[in-house]
Amino acid sequence: MKQLIKQVAKVYIKSFPICINGQWLYMSDKNIELVPAMIIGKYERVMTNIIKTIVKKDDVVCDVGAYIGYYTNLFSDLVEPNGKVFSFEPNPHSYQLLRKNLLKYDRRNVIATNVAVSNNVSMQRIYMAKDKDAPDSRLFQPLGEREREYCEVWSWSLNMLLATQKCQIDLIKIDVQGWEEKVLLGNFYIDSR
Repeated sequence: MKQLIKQVAKVYIKSFPICINGQWLYMSDKNIELVPAMIIGKYERVMTNIIKTIVKKDDVVCDVGAYIGYYTNLFSDLVEPNGKVFSFEPNPHSYQLLRKNLLKYDRRNVIATNVAVSNNVSMQRIYMAKDKDAPDSRLFQPLGEREREYCEVWSWSLNMLLATQKCQIDLIKIDVQGWEEKVLLGNFYIDSR
């Protein structure tokens, strides 16, 4: 019975969004294990409540490691039309879902980019999770694992990505599977060429 429910849920998730803390989002059917927590409102509940107290109208927010856009959409609602959200997701499969979720709500205050954020500008390998849509892609090969499938993506420093924007960043959310230090170092990256 449990297997049957799982299969039905996978079929549903491939075609329809699910409600995650009040947001209807498309997600990967590879993350079926997350669905129960999402449906009953326990998914990211504490962090969601913290963010709701921090992010204000007209803020400028960066979502580094946006995955399918749960926080990007939340930020978009909180900063309202005059705020801005910069959303970065390097995994091409996750980025497709992110774009689909942004289009669903016509998020005009969001700029989404399919790049990795790091401490330099280069081509990088992004090592995919076993299931390409799972939220465990990394810019390094995890120790002790056989080599993961990878694709190459551009990596930019946050400073360079935002160089043309005339705004002050109010909040940066980073969820990059162990690459956080490189993202933070990229804020101080200066091209010396």
